[in-house]
Amino acid sequence: MPRTTDDEVIGVLQRDYDTLNAPPLDQYVRAAGKIVDRVAACAAVKSQPFGNLDSEQLAILETWLSAHLYVQSDQNLSSKSTLGASGQFQGQTAKRLESSKYGQTCIGIDTSGCILNIFERTVASLDWVGSTVSEQTDYWNRQ
Repeated sequence: MPRTTDDEVIGVLQRDYDTLNAPPLDQYVRAAGKIVDRVAACAAVKSQPFGNLDSEQLAILETWLSAHLYVQSDQNLSSKSTLGASGQFQGQTAKRLESSKYGQTCIGIDTSGCILNIFERTVASLDWVGSTVSEQTDYWNRQ
């Protein structure tokens, strides 16, 4: 069950949401809800005084995170020119939550710090730097 509504997210987005041409927000609300569920679970196990987030904070966080996810898929123009047909978009997707004002607000709302940990998580990778199978020498042929 979502903690927020499309109307609340549109209220946060204001002019950044085109009510005539934009897609429905339910997909962003669902995705934000799953992430906020993880934030709530993380915050519940933290022993800091500000670790726990109440239901109102989680609802506000879900609203702002939904807005962030929306602008990540439909980034706002920071400048445009009509006849020159150019445009420049706000934010950098590599910045994760910091790439939008909505994501930056999420960081401020989450006093547990869990949302930043979730978005900053890196996945380990492994690269083989040895010889390929065809280049390997059998043990009994080594000298």
